[in-house]
Amino acid sequence: MSKRPPPDPVAVLRGHLAPVMDLCFHPSKPMLFAGSSNGELRIWDTVQHRTVSSSCQVKDGTVKCWDIEAGGLSRTPSLTIQTKSYHFCKLLLVKKPSICLRKIGGIEVHGGMEDQESIHREGPYDDSENAQQNDMLTEGPKYMVMAGEQLSEVEIWDLNTAEKLAQLSSNSSGVSSKHSARMCLAVQAFLLLESQRFLNVLAGYEDGCMMWWDMRNSGIPLSSGKYHSEPVLSLHVDGHCNGGISGAADDKIATFTLDHPTGSCVLKKEIALKRPGIAGTAI
Repeated sequence: MSKRPPPDPVAVLRGHLAPVMDLCFHPSKPMLFAGSSNGELRIWDTVQHRTVSSSCQVKDGTVKCWDIEAGGLSRTPSLTIQTKSYHFCKLLLVKKPSICLRKIGGIEVHGGMEDQESIHREGPYDDSENAQQNDMLTEGPKYMVMAGEQLSEVEIWDLNTAEKLAQLSSNSSGVSSKHSARMCLAVQAFLLLESQRFLNVLAGYEDGCMMWWDMRNSGIPLSSGKYHSEPVLSLHVDGHCNGGISGAADDKIATFTLDHPTGSCVLKKEIALKRPGIAGTAI
């Protein structure tokens, strides 16, 4: 099978003075956020391909929340959380499920990724109602999940009150000993449509295992399994929060489903890699 050549870049953005460690697109504005190893957060205009604003943060264990204004970030952070965590595991905001609602000829279509692809092939659609319903999901509590002060723990913080709500330990009594006392390297948290108030957390560890928690019973994970032979470096849950993908230091990518009625995380497919090591995954 012939190997397709990589596409040419749309643009090359230059300006960072240190290696770029993380990237994130704004969901609705033409902005790209880039963080580098020297503590700089730089915002790029993806249309004009220029820097909008930048700020620097020292390695002091704090998490800062900023308001996005017309000229970039606000002059001062809207919230500063002092943690005791000094970790290279990326922190994440809680993922809320997107509603796949499309209207074609007056008919509502609900579905997943395959249905969306079919709709795009068939023609234009009205996305206004979908946008309104997704806006409703942004209301309510705002949480952040991160690797904790103790390397085997995951911490959950409330961004409205700057308080730590819970700690999830891989040493939980319901976890077998071979999966205990492992350093957390990847996290993902999400809310479900049918239980908006209840948080779910996925965590990947250095021994290749993953654990899934429902915060209604945070003492014991719903499910745990080992899908990688090397440390799990990245996790990403799909838009419906019914499954996801994981990357690790080994030679494969794993896709999995989250069976909510049974509380089980099931391996769906393994994709072999010629070059091992996946630091970031996205759906």
